[in-house]
Amino acid sequence: MNTDDNPQPLTPAGMKIGGRYNWKSQPERLVYLGRNWSINGWWHQFRKIGDSRDVWCEVVDSDLHMLEETRAEHPNHSTQKGQSELLVVAGESNVGTTQLPEGLELWHATEGCEHNIQPAIGGGVKCTKCPGWFCR
Repeated sequence: MNTDDNPQPLTPAGMKIGGRYNWKSQPERLVYLGRNWSINGWWHQFRKIGDSRDVWCEVVDSDLHMLEETRAEHPNHSTQKGQSELLVVAGESNVGTTQLPEGLELWHATEGCEHNIQPAIGGGVKCTKCPGWFCR
């Protein structure tokens, strides 16, 4: 039985692109970018929230059990002051512009940023001027 107090270990099939994860008992908050093939095999890639690098860490299937889905009510989960958790923006086919598809939300966007939307590793888009990102 899967409860919030006893979550099931993560599996490759259960990973969600754009999903929020963290190493168990650690404060870093990660966003799942997807799986990437390299000469060493398949790696799950993650971006760290608040870090400018496209990929912060890579994890093999056998180490997914050391991660957990981040729960919003987790005591270490917070947003940076001066940023909105969600900023609704309008129009994704417009890479290089300030727009996303109508009604979609740019996560961790700085309010008032004149976004420069670019493709992100693992799918989705990111702003090159602030920490904002979006992934389906």
